[in-house]
Amino acid sequence: MSENETVKIVSDRPQKEWIPGCPVQVKQIRVVRENDALSAVITSVPCGGFSVRNYTADIDYTGAKRQNVGRTEAVTLTVGESAPVDVPFADVVYAYVTVRSVTFADGKTWTNESGTRGKILPEQDIYWQTDPLYNAIRVECSGVTDAKYKPDKVDGAWRCACGQVNLDESGTCGACGCSLDWLNTHLDPAYLEERSREIADKTEKEAVKIKKKRENRVSDTTKMILIFAALGLVIALVVLTVTTFIPLGRYNKAVSLAADGEYDEAIAIFTDLGSFKDASAMAADTNYKKAQAITGLEEVNMTTSKKSPWFSITADGILSFKKDEYEDRGGTWEHFIIPDVVDNVVVRELDRNFFMNCKELIAVTLSDCVEVVGEQCFYNCEKLEAVYFGKNVTTILPRAFINCYSLTEMEIPDTVTTLGLRAFNNCIKLNKVVLGSGITEIGSYQFSLCVELERITLKSPITSVGEFAFSECGKFVKIHCRFAESAWTEPAVSEGNEAFAAAEVLFE
Repeated sequence: MSENETVKIVSDRPQKEWIPGCPVQVKQIRVVRENDALSAVITSVPCGGFSVRNYTADIDYTGAKRQNVGRTEAVTLTVGESAPVDVPFADVVYAYVTVRSVTFADGKTWTNESGTRGKILPEQDIYWQTDPLYNAIRVECSGVTDAKYKPDKVDGAWRCACGQVNLDESGTCGACGCSLDWLNTHLDPAYLEERSREIADKTEKEAVKIKKKRENRVSDTTKMILIFAALGLVIALVVLTVTTFIPLGRYNKAVSLAADGEYDEAIAIFTDLGSFKDASAMAADTNYKKAQAITGLEEVNMTTSKKSPWFSITADGILSFKKDEYEDRGGTWEHFIIPDVVDNVVVRELDRNFFMNCKELIAVTLSDCVEVVGEQCFYNCEKLEAVYFGKNVTTILPRAFINCYSLTEMEIPDTVTTLGLRAFNNCIKLNKVVLGSGITEIGSYQFSLCVELERITLKSPITSVGEFAFSECGKFVKIHCRFAESAWTEPAVSEGNEAFAAAEVLFE
């Protein structure tokens, strides 16, 4: 019997509260029903580089309407993902954990004698992609910590760039292991500005190297053409064979065609010449130049369905993906990159259901050539954390991100003018959204069941909000507008959007 037939996740929610001074923070609580039995799996992290033996906690259980169902006291748990804790009550949907004591490896203990519940800390500032130092921050923190947030101080503790709370007495993050001294040095604005200049200089130098390499390649090719042309003339005069004149003439014609931008005809000739001279290399080089010409990109990420059999593409650039083929050939999901060109066709659109049920997918970078994100493209991508859009995406079709449980934030580029219905339906961890200047309408069920959504940022006024676009968004309280207050007019709001109608509208 499969797991889906016996196990059901009743709820899986983050616990954002933290007890000031507590050396352990509960991060996630999952309530699971297996057959007729309920259990709770609790994930926690030490608040610093401490070695914690275990901790005890009280667990309060509530039903679907947040009514109290019961409590389990003094449960002993281990840091990390705990073993399932039996839930002795029926109709439980959610659980809340209050840490009561912590025992360290050396035997020392910390206690919460009064049973104080945690509190939600002030919102931590984010490193946005629009930050001029963003690229330097990502490069500097690569392999050290996931720099999503700006480190800060709260209630006798400091918060790491990864977002973890750590007590002042520990100089090391309990989640990612990064040290506070390292963060203070490497995320200092003056240091980052210098690093940003170094990265820019390095990028410029690499570009110069590539340019020189290509110039040298063209120069060498020209020299080879002259040499072989002379050699061909000598051979012709000596042996008068057609077998030399014909290939050389065709080769030279292909070079001329490539120089004039007649890439397809040149590639066909070079390919037909086979092992003659460097025809094979020239075919590959001409193919790359063709890709540069049709994409407008200096550096092109290109492949073929023979090299990458998990891809197939139509003549008009709609790319499809075969998940099973990719996994069978050892494909990984940490960071998937969409190519610019497949089988000499520019990738213009990701097909319907492109990544559907790719449940291990974490991050995706879209080619600058991609204009359309297909319907249900990321449906059920439960671990998806980030999508890096290209420069030319204009359309995100309906249900693109349904059930992307790990998305916490999303910024829609200004180039996007169409955001389909139910695009972020049931993205239960989605907290912040920025809608680009091209979005003027919010479709039906757009953010329905985004239970952690607190605010959206608008770059342009919107004219309408579709039905139930913000239903079950109990934490939604603010609408940030990045335009003048004089440009704001009340949009037409359909039914099921009480949270939106009650939200505070702020102008930056």
